[in-house]
Amino acid sequence: LRRDAGLFENACRLRAGSQCKRQQQIFGGNEAVARFLRRLFGIIQKARGFGCQIDLARTAALHFRQFGQSEIDAAALKRVADALGPALPFWVFVSTISVVARFPPGQPHDENTAVTTETQGYGGEKARAEEALRALCDDRAAVVRPGLIVGPHDPTGRFGYWPWRVAQGGPVLAPGRPERSVQVIDVRDLAAWCVQLAQTQVAGTFNAVGPSLSMQAVLDACRDAGGSDARFVWRSDADLLAADVAPWTGMPLWIPEDDADFGGMLLARHDRAIAEIGSRFEQRAVDLF
Repeated sequence: LRRDAGLFENACRLRAGSQCKRQQQIFGGNEAVARFLRRLFGIIQKARGFGCQIDLARTAALHFRQFGQSEIDAAALKRVADALGPALPFWVFVSTISVVARFPPGQPHDENTAVTTETQGYGGEKARAEEALRALCDDRAAVVRPGLIVGPHDPTGRFGYWPWRVAQGGPVLAPGRPERSVQVIDVRDLAAWCVQLAQTQVAGTFNAVGPSLSMQAVLDACRDAGGSDARFVWRSDADLLAADVAPWTGMPLWIPEDDADFGGMLLARHDRAIAEIGSRFEQRAVDLF
């Protein structure tokens, strides 16, 4: 599974040699299944799209209680489904909110918002994989669309920069309006929820995002957790753009609010997930470190 997602604590991530009890519970103690999945995930990472010939048919006799996938394109997904067929009674597919075509400024988006028609790139490949999965087994698949995944073992710095920087203390450049809405999802909550979906076999498409918080609240939580003397120096979107600061990559968790294509990206709605499966989206502010 994608390393960006960190450790899927409830056996969503399988590692070579792992014999944890939770893994045995989910896969019914079937080590053959566990070995196959470890091999399959490794192949997906090394040969994206199954460019090489892989004999998956011999695995069809194995009994799966559920199957989760994260980084896989439409062609690879179809090959797995064709080979395993009825041995997979339910899928949990980890997609992304990046399948959405555009995020207009100030407009919240949900699972019914139009998706991209692109076939290449992260969002395009995920969107086409979603279509392929629905065509194969729409009534026995959960499509999960996370927003920004944060938490332990995240190597990207897309969120971890902030607790690290605030812990240094002193003046801290803070992007945009203090009241600007941001969203993250802790990988531990996402993992627990994916396992819940697999166990209850609730089909559908669900945004997996945390509650909306202000950027001020996020930075205050970082300061409270680290106990530093950090002082936030707020600069407007216009000031940051004029200084050639790159949104998202040059300043984590910042997208100009008037950006025509991405201004509303951090305004995802998760009403369906909460209404249909009673999911709990915990905000682990005290666990920033």
